Amino acid sequence: MLTAREQRAHKQAQLLQASPGMTLVCFTMNIAGPIKNNPLIEKGFQRGLALLKQAFSSHDMAVLFSKTYSAKTGNEAFFLLPDEARTVKQVTCSVEESSALGRLFDIDVIRPDGTKVSREEIGFPERPCMICGRPGRICASRRTHSVEELQAYTKNCLVESLLQGSENENS
Repeated sequence: MLTAREQRAHKQAQLLQASPGMTLVCFTMNIAGPIKNNPLIEKGFQRGLALLKQAFSSHDMAVLFSKTYSAKTGNEAFFLLPDEARTVKQVTCSVEESSALGRLFDIDVIRPDGTKVSREEIGFPERPCMICGRPGRICASRRTHSVEELQAYTKNCLVESLLQGSENENS
């Protein structure tokens, strides 16, 4: 996983360097445990891609570049947009907030200088823990919940959202 993160950071740096002034969006999924990709996770990722593309289009944001990667370490998508990073982050946060799958989405918005736009700096609350609702970063750093708990939540979220057709409902 560390190698995958390093490779993602390298791809991000390359894209930003090759496209001065562009905002970079990196989309992955929050998947606990050793299995980061399977057909159900892939369906969730594809749904997230569709929601992002739809949101960019509905806000008249032109995607100048997109690339998707699929690996056993997880799926990743990169988008380059000419829009201001804070504006893009507002759109991506609305995607996370408006879908039952949104808690599984990890959408980073990176400024042309390589710094990330946080949810808090555009007025969105910190992401809550998917299990208990407390601040997610605290539960993650303390490993409050078992991998099994997180995997069960993830599977239930994917199954309910995708297989039962409730992906448009808020959770």
